[in-house]
Amino acid sequence: MGGYGVAGPHYPGFTTFSYIAHFVEVRVEPQTRRVRVPRVGSIADCGRVVSPRTSASQVRGGVVWAIGAALREESEVDPRFGGWLNCDLADYD
Repeated sequence: MGGYGVAGPHYPGFTTFSYIAHFVEVRVEPQTRRVRVPRVGSIADCGRVVSPRTSASQVRGGVVWAIGAALREESEVDPRFGGWLNCDLADYD
C-alpha cells in the first residue's frame, strides 16, 4: 500500500510516520436524523511540506474520509493489535 521515504538520513533502527488528528463538531437533529458538521479542526504532523496546495488537499481529503467513515461506514478493529479487520472491498459491509 505504501512505502518508506527514501530521502534524508538513514537510521536503520527507527521508522517514523506522519500522523493527523481531527477534531469534529457534529450536530444531529433527533427527529429527522439529519447530520451537520459545523466545525472541523485538524492537527497534522507532516514533516517538511514541499507543496502547500497538495498538503492542504491531503488534509481536506482526510477530513472527508474520516467524517464518512464515522457516519456511514462500519470498520472493525482488531482489539489485540489495533489493525483493521475489514480492510478491503471483499470484507466491506
